[in-house]
Amino acid sequence: MTNLATISNGFDTLRKEYFADVAKDGSAAGKGKNAWPNVVLRTVAAARDGLLTADDAMPIFETFTRAEGKALVHDRPKDSVKKTKSELTKMIECGKLPNVDSVDVMSRAVTIYGNLKEEGAELKAAYTGYMQVVRDQLKSPDYALDDDAIAHALLKGEGKPATVETKLKQALAALEAAVKLNDTDENPMDLSSVTKAASLVQSTLSFMATSAERRALLAKLAILDAKAA
Repeated sequence: MTNLATISNGFDTLRKEYFADVAKDGSAAGKGKNAWPNVVLRTVAAARDGLLTADDAMPIFETFTRAEGKALVHDRPKDSVKKTKSELTKMIECGKLPNVDSVDVMSRAVTIYGNLKEEGAELKAAYTGYMQVVRDQLKSPDYALDDDAIAHALLKGEGKPATVETKLKQALAALEAAVKLNDTDENPMDLSSVTKAASLVQSTLSFMATSAERRALLAKLAILDAKAA
């Protein structure tokens, strides 16, 4: 039977392996390689596995910069440090999303990036693109980004990325437009099934909005609790 000490030892070992891998990435960056995309992928995965918390953002950055052999964290511009810490925190938060398999999302991002590159598409730098996927996923915490949304995040010059919510809104608009057009037709068809579909989509959107409001309220309550403590 596995005891707590064994579990703890396994946890410590996996954390050490993660930080060792980050050090390897830093060393690779010091040799001119583009290692930050690897950091995104491994950090999301480690957070998903419960190995990291938001407090690990700075230790991760420090591990990377020490191995990189260039300017250490305290020697870098404050704005640059703040930006990187924020990005690392977002990676961790993305990995910890309870209702989304963020590792699968990032795995698809890697595949889509490679496919788009082969097609000659104009892409963001890999790290920039992966971080946009992370940000967009955090904006949709209850639903995994689909492939179209991921592609939007990776491509240069794309507008607001597609999400499940935006796709549903587009579907609802199309269904409602079809019903209105049918109403003006000389020989209208029976579109009761379309009307029902529109109603279902509207109900789903309402539920999503309510869920978002609830999360916002809980976040505010958490802040008030922290201030009161």
